[in-house]
Amino acid sequence: MEINLKHLSKVVDIDAGAYFTLLLLNSAEDGDVQKLVENNPFLFSNVSFLYLYEKGLIRMRDPNESPTGLHMEYAHKVLKKLLITQDGKAFIGASDHLVMNMIDEYRKLFPSGVYTGSRLVKGDRKGCIKKMQKLMRDNPDVTPTEIIEATKIYVNKAKDTFYEKMTCADYFIEKNGVSMLMGYIEAYREGETTTPTTDFTEDI
Repeated sequence: MEINLKHLSKVVDIDAGAYFTLLLLNSAEDGDVQKLVENNPFLFSNVSFLYLYEKGLIRMRDPNESPTGLHMEYAHKVLKKLLITQDGKAFIGASDHLVMNMIDEYRKLFPSGVYTGSRLVKGDRKGCIKKMQKLMRDNPDVTPTEIIEATKIYVNKAKDTFYEKMTCADYFIEKNGVSMLMGYIEAYREGETTTPTTDFTEDI
């Protein structure tokens, strides 16, 4: 397990113990987790599991089990009940594989057959992957959910003007050091919402 201290320094709203917990849940096999927590019963005693749960960074293994009281039990018992979520993976910077899993969903939000100048607005898939990976590494608090929902806001606004002068998907992530996507993520965090955009399809 690799602990990236440079990455950790960017995460301002989570303590080191919680960060380490996410790393552990992301990288260790079930047997390794159990062995570690049984041999080090107090290693995770100061972690607020309920906080991580409410942030959507972890979930219960048993969906029928309530998270209430997570912070009251012995940590080494609680840890066995938890799994890291996709948003949790993104939060700790384990984002490259998340980008590969979400990039087609992201590009699918942009309409097929629509051009800006001589470029299709869906952009270049490889370019989208490269720019999205960098964005998620540079902004470890950004989650896949935020990316998709923020993009829906932009696409719906563009739809209102029949996609005239719409920014391409790869340029929306970043162009010349400026990220329109991050601006829309901030708007989404501030409460701006949108109805689901049309589900365009394309063979990729």
